Amino acid sequence: MRHWKYALDGLFLFMLFVALSLFAMNFFIPVPDEITHTAERVDFFILGGYYAFFFYDLHKAGNKLKYFKKHWIMAVLLLLPVLPIARLVRFAFAERALAIGTNMFWHVFEEMELL
Repeated sequence: MRHWKYALDGLFLFMLFVALSLFAMNFFIPVPDEITHTAERVDFFILGGYYAFFFYDLHKAGNKLKYFKKHWIMAVLLLLPVLPIARLVRFAFAERALAIGTNMFWHVFEEMELL
């Protein structure tokens, strides 16, 4: 089973090289969408392999909490693609803008002696 994990790690590193190459090439020539989508599909396949190995090992573990504590970094890395990071970032910016706007209105109303 370990040799499959090593193969998956090799595929991951290869696809990282491919993704960085496509990103760099896109500055000089337009990369067709089919190539980008194919690379994304291969990335999802590799990610699915990591999910399968993690949950298989978690299922086999006698003490699941101990296994989870030992492999918490892998669990976080596997959760990142599922989280809507862009929405969370937009929410953080919106919350900051709201706080700045509230402070500004508070200051304006205080200067006008309405508070």
